[in-house]
Formats: sequence, structure tokens, C-alpha cells
Amino acid sequence: MLANVPEELIQSLNLKLTKRPDIFLYASEEKCLLVELKEPNEDLSDHLNQLTKYCNLIANYSVQKISSFHCCLIGENINPITDLDGDY
Repeated sequence: MLANVPEELIQSLNLKLTKRPDIFLYASEEKCLLVELKEPNEDLSDHLNQLTKYCNLIANYSVQKISSFHCCLIGENINPITDLDGDY
């Protein structure tokens, strides 16, 4: 599904190829679903931009067109004073 991703981009986004979304589904209707599951004691605030990075990488290097992403970050612990950017 993805073309070769340049090593420089992987490093600049601080991505680890051994880490990826827990669930990644691509539908034939040009839609993509990403689900990231975190341990109950893990602070979700530390991972808010993680799915955005995955989406950018997939959108830019997919060999098939993707018109929309649907992402879920699932866990139990989040800092209530988190400053969210405009993507949420």
C-alpha cells in the first residue's frame, strides 16, 4: 500500500518503523481508519500528534488515493489542561 518512504523523512518525524498504529484499515472507498490503543496508565496527552504523523506519512506515500482518515486514540488517562491544536 505504501511506496518506499525516505529514511530522512522517517527520522525527521521521529517515527520508529517497529511502531505503527495498532489497527490500520484501508477501505476501497478511499478511506483509512487508524486506531491506537494505549495502556490505562499511559498519558494520552503525550501521543496526540502520533496519529497525525501516521496520516501524513500514509497520505504522502500511499500508492492508492486516500480521501479521508478516521482516527481513534483509546486510553483512560489524559491531562485535562492539554492544549489541542486545530486538527481536533
